[in-house]
Amino acid sequence: MTKKRLPSLPLRSLAVVATLLLSIVGLATPAYAAQQPYGTTIVSAGEWLSAVGGGVDVYSNGSAGYVSGDYSAPAVGMKWQCVELPQRLYQAKGWHGGIFAGVSGAYQIYDAAPNLGMERWANGSISSVVPGDMIVHGTGVGYGYGHVSVVDNVDGSTIEAVEQNASYSGRASYTLSGGSLSRAGVGDIRGVVHDPDNPATVGSGSPGGRNVGLYAVPRGPQLVAGQQLHSDEYLVSDNGHSVLKMQPDGNLVLYGPGFQVKWKTSTEGNPGSYLGVQGDGNVVLYRPDGTPLWATNTSDITRFVVQSDGNLVGYDNGGNAEWASDTVDSPDYSHSGHRLVTGQQLHAGSYLRSQDRRYYVLMQADGNLVVYSPGYRVLWASNTDGQGSRNTFLGVQSDGNVVVYRENHGPALWATNPRGITRFVIQDDGNLVGYDSSDNATWATGTDGMI
Repeated sequence: MTKKRLPSLPLRSLAVVATLLLSIVGLATPAYAAQQPYGTTIVSAGEWLSAVGGGVDVYSNGSAGYVSGDYSAPAVGMKWQCVELPQRLYQAKGWHGGIFAGVSGAYQIYDAAPNLGMERWANGSISSVVPGDMIVHGTGVGYGYGHVSVVDNVDGSTIEAVEQNASYSGRASYTLSGGSLSRAGVGDIRGVVHDPDNPATVGSGSPGGRNVGLYAVPRGPQLVAGQQLHSDEYLVSDNGHSVLKMQPDGNLVLYGPGFQVKWKTSTEGNPGSYLGVQGDGNVVLYRPDGTPLWATNTSDITRFVVQSDGNLVGYDNGGNAEWASDTVDSPDYSHSGHRLVTGQQLHAGSYLRSQDRRYYVLMQADGNLVVYSPGYRVLWASNTDGQGSRNTFLGVQSDGNVVVYRENHGPALWATNPRGITRFVIQDDGNLVGYDSSDNATWATGTDGMI
């Protein structure tokens, strides 16, 4: 195959030419380039990226590499180069305003990510990949321009992607193992780039945020002797206020309400590190090679607990606190299961918690009914704050209405309006749903998949 070259441009302003150069005009034409006729739709918008409502059309670049006089997709870049695809997708989704500034080759997307307001994970320290993320290859492919593909679906360790100017089908398959992505026959993978405005979660399910990296089901509120907390795993207090997260960068961080940092080991820069509660009573943070980075320096801790009051505490067998982060600041609310049924109420200071311990519905004393994710990140609210009292409660009425009252049968602050609801459930997917007696969902917050 011939080397990529720029087309002969028609007479246009220098500004337009400069814009095209910034929009990745000469990107990857790898040796595995697609051979379908130029401009052929090889993957339609509705055939991929179902996690966020579909993608955009994926086109063949043909075998010539360009067609003279037909080189520019409006405000996006050269047809149909590899980088034109994510630029067009991100613009269509509202994740980014079109052209990736400061990029003149696909490999530079990884370098430019921070300036573009995006996050990046180097190959070898990738904790997770979600639909819509960009997989960036280095200069070892694409005649030195590199290459970029866009993740379509995540199924365990298999990462399915789509791409332009690279494969006959417009599709590619990667494997994620031990923090590293690989692809048969195609190497030099620099890493993954994620835009925080992309709402996808791991897998092909419903959309939701990714910016805090809480992907695994939490381990509960504590570790006991012999247990470990590995990269991207976390503990969460029973009331959801506080989260202890073993971050991929090696930092162990305690987050409080609003996911604000309350305490940390300051051990970032050590990817793959893990925390262990040892049989000798010491709690130690280790590098992957076994080098200790941080420890409680104790000899009798058997439980390491994230408490509902916001404190991280190490206890011995007798229940004595042997070490603490001294970060008490959260109220200890009362847990009331994961659902309400007809006749039941959720009173101020009480909460429902999903069975997987990730989502919470709190009836606040200020009158606000709020759906939270771990670390009390607000997902949905009734917006009735400032109208409540200590006697505020949520009730599932016999008429099928779910209502927030300031006090017993006083003025209603909020209601679903009669929907025949007999069960009001906070689900493991983060959705708060009202079901009727026939198990039909008649009302929901629409927060499924969010975190």
